[in-house]
Amino acid sequence: GDVLVNARAILTHRIQAVSSDEGETFGESWAVPELHEPWDGCEGSMVINDAKDTLLFTIPNTQAIYRTNLTLWASPDADGKEWTAVKNVDPSNAGYSSLQFLHPDQSEIGILWEQSDNATVVM
Repeated sequence: GDVLVNARAILTHRIQAVSSDEGETFGESWAVPELHEPWDGCEGSMVINDAKDTLLFTIPNTQAIYRTNLTLWASPDADGKEWTAVKNVDPSNAGYSSLQFLHPDQSEIGILWEQSDNATVVM
């Protein structure tokens, strides 16, 4: 099957690439300007809702030095060609996150994330 890689970049947004041979090789990568991230990048979390063929992704949505504004994004296709902000999860200082479906039918999603009361570059 296909494999989508969504990665940090030395930019203020993510880059992606798709493999059609289970990760043996990848096509050309492309910038995803909708998915802002802090200037030094940040880990993000992605899951696919198989029933809806929709990707969900969390990352701090900022182009500043600090990791703030954790946002849940959705892509209506499994290749992540377009992204829409769904929910501002935490408008303050937030870093790494982890997404997990809470039920086998994928009807609810849980988000675990780093949070700090102090502005820091890396938590």
